[in-house]
Amino acid sequence: MTGDSGSPGSRKVYWQSFAAALIATIFSFGALTTIPAIFSTLLAGLAIWIAMVDLDQLIIPDLANIAIAVLGLALLGFETPASALLEETSHALLRAVVAGGLLLLIRFSFEHFAGKEGLGLGDVKLMAVGALWLSWISLPYALVMAAFAAIMVIVLRGIRQRAWLDRTTEIPFGAFLAPAIWAAFFLERTDLL
Repeated sequence: MTGDSGSPGSRKVYWQSFAAALIATIFSFGALTTIPAIFSTLLAGLAIWIAMVDLDQLIIPDLANIAIAVLGLALLGFETPASALLEETSHALLRAVVAGGLLLLIRFSFEHFAGKEGLGLGDVKLMAVGALWLSWISLPYALVMAAFAAIMVIVLRGIRQRAWLDRTTEIPFGAFLAPAIWAAFFLERTDLL
């Protein structure tokens, strides 16, 4: 996505992003009730923004992670009766700590054994805030979907370019993880997970 914002390549990416956001909005409002549909649409928009930035700059904006956290807690507040809000919030925060902690452990382990950073802190924070949106059951699905999508893109790119990745190639995992979090949320809400 690099290049000047007026170039044909960057315009194509923006149109693709707009189309993805429109499709996510249609799916959300077609399958979910109003409040979850609104939040699903907002999460999809943030996932698309994260993917675009991560593909272009190999970073995940902290502002996007903060927005996902705030919206996830707000959705919890909308959907949870006041009598259960404290308990449900503590469960959501526990999921965030466990999910973020797991990716942090993977990050440190890879760095220790491979001698280089393999997972950015933005990815760790994204998984933590994404866990606020997901249940214990859908969390692994989000990680598996993201990893599978990343592997497929790498394999297809390798086949197309007839060149394989080496140890120095950086992969923008957040570009796969953010949409996978939205997909897991949507699938869970439509009882497909």
